[in-house]
Amino acid sequence: MSIPIDIEVSDKYGNKLTLCAKCKVPIAQRGTVHQCMNGCYIGETYFVPNERPCAENNYNPLEIHFCQRCHGDGREYFKEDSLWCAKPCEQCQGNGVFRLRKYDKETEEALSRAMPVFVDDEGWTKCPRCNFKFFARDEAVWTNGHHKRCGQKLCISANDPR
Repeated sequence: MSIPIDIEVSDKYGNKLTLCAKCKVPIAQRGTVHQCMNGCYIGETYFVPNERPCAENNYNPLEIHFCQRCHGDGREYFKEDSLWCAKPCEQCQGNGVFRLRKYDKETEEALSRAMPVFVDDEGWTKCPRCNFKFFARDEAVWTNGHHKRCGQKLCISANDPR
């Protein structure tokens, strides 16, 4: 005989709720973890966003941020007439997550302007934005002309200014 870990119910507004079988309180998704309001661990969701940065903008990808109020569940739970009810989170309008660009518009414009870098005789250079020293022919450092570490667009200049 297996013991149920959750119970499906509807609140008086017609919203479907999942209650912890042990505590009889709502189970919510808190980031990637499912747990009841009392902290009973139910399981995890292995959330992998399906957005891939496009080739033109892979230095400023979308990042997933969970709502700080509902922790990604998208609902706020409350008791009314001794019954649990749910309503959409006011902060995220029931979405639970925000998809934001890593850099703001101003920083993205600055990153897209090419900055010259000078390569020494041994093939080493230094990024003018993050001061990271790297081997200029290392393909793991570049993505479509952008430095992977900081996202700055770089162009190799033939003449050293010294």
